[in-house]
Amino acid sequence: MPSQQPEQPAANITTIQRVKCDEYLPSPEEGASLLSEFLINFNTAFPLFCPYAIIEHLRKCYMGGSDGTALAWANTYIVFGIAYRLRAMSAAATPRDSEQAKYYLTHVISGLPEPSLALIQVLLGLSTLIQASSHSTLHALFVLTALHMMQCLTYNDDQVHLPAEDQGIGQQRRVFWIVFVMDTDINLLSNRPTTHHRDDIDAPHPEGNPQDATGAVTAADETWRVNIYSLRSRLALLQAEGIEQVLSVKARRTTP
Repeated sequence: MPSQQPEQPAANITTIQRVKCDEYLPSPEEGASLLSEFLINFNTAFPLFCPYAIIEHLRKCYMGGSDGTALAWANTYIVFGIAYRLRAMSAAATPRDSEQAKYYLTHVISGLPEPSLALIQVLLGLSTLIQASSHSTLHALFVLTALHMMQCLTYNDDQVHLPAEDQGIGQQRRVFWIVFVMDTDINLLSNRPTTHHRDDIDAPHPEGNPQDATGAVTAADETWRVNIYSLRSRLALLQAEGIEQVLSVKARRTTP
């Protein structure tokens, strides 16, 4: 704890009456105390929220003026959960502090979808739809989120060495390469270093002629067939290599 605490905006929500308030909020008096502890003991050193913004956000929650979204309530629960966790770590901790920290953690997690192949597929599909529309949302954010989830699903120590015939693992690997292709395209077009280095890829490369013909496109007259998926994945590897040689921090520091 620093000996001198920086000035914080007044976290005065004690006079607010709870109107249509969420059932998981503590009393206004307790909420004000928790908010003050959060701002001083956590947010000062790790400025997760703008103090004025989070105070106004909690004030609206207690007045029933929240937009009611899961994200809005999650931020509120995060503040109280961290404050209770800090109390639980102090010398004056009580069993209730730890219980309340777990209580708010449970409510935040329950409002978030579990990372899964289905969620990744939704993110990639959503990115594709956005990219092909006039929607202003940055589709790259969904690809980046999908890539981080895919890293966990694909490279789990208990799964990575399973045979590709395992349908779940095989599909995860196929989706990983799709994520890698999309992310490489985004990095190439935006002149950014690669998000996932080639040396960190432990999944087998897509086969050019798999038994189930995944990724293969056949001409209407059946005179030729090419595996677009396999070729596109290998092209992404070459593109990633070029990006790493030109746009990486190491490359920029290298004198020609």
